[in-house]
Amino acid sequence: MAVNLTGIFSGTKIAAYPIGTTSIKGKTPLASGEAITAEGTWCKIEFDKDLTLDMEDYWFFVTEQTYGDIQICVRVDIWDKTIKDKVTKALSGSTLIHIGKENLDFIIEDGGRGKIDIIRASDKKVFVEQLAPDNNYDTLIKTFQQYARGAFMKNLELTDKRFNVVFELVPVRFVLAGDGMSYKVTDTLKLEDISENGVPFFKESDNIGIIIKVSNIGEQDAYYSIIDIQPDGGINGILPAEDPELEQSPEDFKIKAGQSMYAPGSFVTFSAPYGLEVFKLFASQEPIDFTPVLTKKPRSRSVEFKVETLFRDSYDAATRGGTTQKIRSSNMEASTSYVGFEIRR
Repeated sequence: MAVNLTGIFSGTKIAAYPIGTTSIKGKTPLASGEAITAEGTWCKIEFDKDLTLDMEDYWFFVTEQTYGDIQICVRVDIWDKTIKDKVTKALSGSTLIHIGKENLDFIIEDGGRGKIDIIRASDKKVFVEQLAPDNNYDTLIKTFQQYARGAFMKNLELTDKRFNVVFELVPVRFVLAGDGMSYKVTDTLKLEDISENGVPFFKESDNIGIIIKVSNIGEQDAYYSIIDIQPDGGINGILPAEDPELEQSPEDFKIKAGQSMYAPGSFVTFSAPYGLEVFKLFASQEPIDFTPVLTKKPRSRSVEFKVETLFRDSYDAATRGGTTQKIRSSNMEASTSYVGFEIRR
């Protein structure tokens, strides 16, 4: 059975219940199954029983969440056995984390005085240091959940040729304006001048930022929004900006089919955390506001559009780890594009 469901990866266990079901505790599903193939907005589920009605006549619940290829492999190298055992036990409680010795993403080491450091296995650089054993290493788990969330968002791809909006980074040199509060752009640079092996890089000390140029190569007018996925997995709103003082509205970011333009208010400067970073653009037929998800502030309108629902479901999914959840049907009308770069010291 092929259905439109958001935030699903292959291997996810799904159960079908009568429409209107609010809790599945103690209830027998009409059918149980597993997603055997999945993309951004649809998946094919193999159920153990036939479902004779239309998809809209059922409510589907995730009974066991998987995250596709997103699993963090960690080795615990702590000399103090008591601390090592506590860390190992805390990590073992997360379905996102695999404790092993090969294909490592991170190594956890003794940070001294009961604290721990997280080391990136790829380059042996410190990822996070001096984490305290708070609440059964709750911060440690949240650090890995944030990293997984960023990886989840990087892998989320949507394609709709009607709303195909792409963008590029235009590097600019800037100085601090006379008021000491704002910036003044003094020169425009070529991207290849600040690239190494095809990857643009920015140094905090170079006073080089970017302006974002967007182009709609799709068939219809579209709204767009851009998020920043940091090296540590943290996610920030770029357009519209999260800062309410900038007074940016989702309705401000609309581009006509065939149009190219500099996005309003899109001057961006860079600072830590350092490493590989991604700007990701979402385009849709409706205004896009991710601010309520990213800042936990109330939405200014009562309606949540489809791509916003997908973003919220995907954003939350990377931290759920095996809990039961209702998933929504969706006829997604959106596209994504991204640009990667590096921030250096």
